Amino acid sequence: MHRHIIDRPTEAKDSTRLGQFLKIEAMDKPHPAPRELHRQPHLRSETSRFAAFTKIERGYRA
Repeated sequence: MHRHIIDRPTEAKDSTRLGQFLKIEAMDKPHPAPRELHRQPHLRSETSRFAAFTKIERGYRA
């Protein structure tokens, strides 16, 4: 005799409860993406523009 299509084994409730606790704990922590963005070096266009202007003042031309 075969099982009925709706007959399924019951899932363990402990794993879903643990999953909910882990989800709440993960939401309390900050996301790592902003931290990685802060670690990247800042590209400053002002510095390169300043260097270009000083070259012009010294008489260098491209």
